[in-house]
Amino acid sequence: MTTDQQTFPQWTLAEELVLAAGEKLEYKYAIRRSDGHIEWEPLEGNRLIRSLPTGQFSLDDSWGVLPPFTLMKAKFPHCSTSHRQQQPQQQQHSQNQEQHPFTYIFAGRCSFYLLSVDDILRLRGTCTCLRDLFEAPQLRQRLIHSLSTQAGLQRVASRQPPIQLLAFDDEQMDVAELLAAVCVIEVGGSAEISDVIDLAGQCKYCPLPVTLTAADLYQYPNKTAYLAYPRVLAQLWLVGHHINFGDGMILRLFQHGNVLRAFRDDDGFELTINPDLPTGSIYHLYPQDRREQDPPVSSRVDYGIIQSGSADSEWGLVPGNAELRYVSVSSFVKGVILTHFRTSHQIDFINTAVARHTANDRLHTLMTSVERCTTTVTFGVLLVSSRDFALTDASQPFVAWIQLHDPDYLSLLQPYISVSVLATEAAVGGMSAAFEDRFPMTTRLARVMLGPVIAAILFDRPHTLTGPTV
Repeated sequence: MTTDQQTFPQWTLAEELVLAAGEKLEYKYAIRRSDGHIEWEPLEGNRLIRSLPTGQFSLDDSWGVLPPFTLMKAKFPHCSTSHRQQQPQQQQHSQNQEQHPFTYIFAGRCSFYLLSVDDILRLRGTCTCLRDLFEAPQLRQRLIHSLSTQAGLQRVASRQPPIQLLAFDDEQMDVAELLAAVCVIEVGGSAEISDVIDLAGQCKYCPLPVTLTAADLYQYPNKTAYLAYPRVLAQLWLVGHHINFGDGMILRLFQHGNVLRAFRDDDGFELTINPDLPTGSIYHLYPQDRREQDPPVSSRVDYGIIQSGSADSEWGLVPGNAELRYVSVSSFVKGVILTHFRTSHQIDFINTAVARHTANDRLHTLMTSVERCTTTVTFGVLLVSSRDFALTDASQPFVAWIQLHDPDYLSLLQPYISVSVLATEAAVGGMSAAFEDRFPMTTRLARVMLGPVIAAILFDRPHTLTGPTV
């Protein structure tokens, strides 16, 4: 690189550097002093760029400064944009106009992609010379990156590779399908549906990762149709049928006219979105934006109820007109998963009743906390509430959770709350040993959640009930 009295302190590469389309280049600047000493710029690691698929570009770097993105000034020959104009006959026509060279913001080290899905769609539709930038290979790379960086889509185990919860069969997808996949991952987040997949994977009701195909994406004709549903419900349409309970029941959704049904397209299996809720109940503690994307639901669907005429299945409906109310769509699914798992598997447990105001209202705090996204909240009748806290995730070899059962949540007249810890952890020692000795990992996790006072009441007193579920 050279400079002179007029251009100093700017340095310029004397000759163009030729790179292959999409080629990665790592580089770093250095100064060779007159005495032969070489001084490297003070950066950790190297600079990194990837060349554009076509055309020329230039870089403007500053010594020792690594910005969050790299500004690439790109010039494309014969670049044109397409403009749609409304004609008197209401027909749309395209015309090309010469476009001046422009600055293209390219992803750098700190923020890998700066263009949103909407930006990509607009650029593909209006700038013909940029379409090659967003073809299948580029979109596939973006999808892989988004899956690996989206919050909640991985579970990290100690000294083990991360466990991916969701994937796409992207090698079999074309450009339109890849754009749809990127939209699903990047629009709105995936934390709630990730918790559903995580719990289903723990219970062996689905493989991990759940792999979505182009056929899954075609349940929605376009992005507008996908966004018309609350986000978590829209994602459940894609993911649900991958959750198989192993007894002939699969988590499917059915749109029966204006009625939404879950599991079976039969009367009684309706899922009511945003039902009437008790004033002052836990539903109203959730922020409005969260309720809009993961809304409360009510349903009569339950497991463990033998229906007349269907003795071969324990899937059924809550008797009478009673409904189970859930704080959210994701809680409904997690509640059904846990109910089925608890009822169909042998699970060890410990249970006791604790005064509701013990330890500065610790149990009431747990019942009303909205920070734990892995919780499941179920209202059986008006005053009775039950809440489950997952203690494990897909990175652990067993399933464990805490269940709090409050028989009088709203009036607070009932002095006790039922506290249970349930687990499938492999037992250590004989049946006569205490729960905390037989299931040390579960006990350690539960003590953290419950706090020292409640944990001591549950684990250290002789009047607690223990045993396996049937």
